[in-house]
Amino acid sequence: MKTWIRNITLAWLALASSLVMAAAPPELSGMWQGKLAVDAKNSLTIQMTFTKDAKGAYTAVLNSPDNPALKNTPASGVTWDGTTLKLQVPALQGSYTAAMKGGSLEGQWTQPGGNLPLVLAPYSKPVLTKQAASQLIGGWFGKISMAGQTPTVQFRFEDDGKGGLKGTLAIPDMGANGIPLGDIEFATTISPCGFRRPTTAPSPARWRMASSRERSRCRHRVFLPKARRWN
Repeated sequence: MKTWIRNITLAWLALASSLVMAAAPPELSGMWQGKLAVDAKNSLTIQMTFTKDAKGAYTAVLNSPDNPALKNTPASGVTWDGTTLKLQVPALQGSYTAAMKGGSLEGQWTQPGGNLPLVLAPYSKPVLTKQAASQLIGGWFGKISMAGQTPTVQFRFEDDGKGGLKGTLAIPDMGANGIPLGDIEFATTISPCGFRRPTTAPSPARWRMASSRERSRCRHRVFLPKARRWN
């Protein structure tokens, strides 16, 4: 009899535990990324990073790799009930409301003047394949047009010993040499190669190599339409 009661009790405890786990809202912590279509031809990459404290409350910051001015911009009033997300970004006079659908946050970004659809999905940093890395290792140079000048820009990429790349940037004509690069990735969509200087460097900026055709579709970047190897 005692064994039977004990088994029933354990069964009820297991059921109660599973119900509690099922009722727990999905985890929001981490980075979520999406594209905000600002007009018919241009979009802005939006990243929202959520952090959960010991009491279960969330904070968030907003970034955009396409616009260095949007760097760790804090959000306020973050609420998440497992299905609906709401937050405000006072510095931008903006707000975001979204619902979880199929593992993504589908919602509206609102600022004075109107609303824009914004879908965010969990972000995973692209993995640089060995094949892609082998194509980049070495030195590259090209001319850029900026402030009425056409200085030569040089990049050097090396194996970082961790399956990725490390690199440096130099603009000898401007006395800039050995500037470290970070977050190096190889893509075939927006541009052949993208990278950015780490935030510890002065005046962080995003740099990309792109064709002339691609250049007309992008903003907040410096382009090398004819980058070539130099060793």
